[in-house]
Amino acid sequence: MKTISFTDWLAKQLKDQGWSQADLAKKAGISRGTVTNLLSGNRQPGPDACTAIAYAFKISPTTVFRKAGLLPPTDQDEYIEKIMHNVSQMTEDEKEELFQYILMKRKIREERKVRQNKNE
Repeated sequence: MKTISFTDWLAKQLKDQGWSQADLAKKAGISRGTVTNLLSGNRQPGPDACTAIAYAFKISPTTVFRKAGLLPPTDQDEYIEKIMHNVSQMTEDEKEELFQYILMKRKIREERKVRQNKNE
């Protein structure tokens, strides 16, 4: 997997969200000057800025800390981190519903495979 700089990653996040620097500053509760310095590479983000950026983008702070180089890279798939972050915010009922959905999808996939194998 290709790694990109924090500056490039942050710029991509802004573009993907359709946000301006001012939008990020407001949503993260940080100054526009801080955002400008982060995007220009004049400043490296610290833990507080990373946490604020994660909050603004509604993503795991761990993801932002890794992108900023404050935590080491992980072998864990980025999608797994996203899933874990979202699951951690669910109620127990929502977790059970998600688990049942996963089991149902796996069963359907297995049934399709069996039907395909019979048709071959």
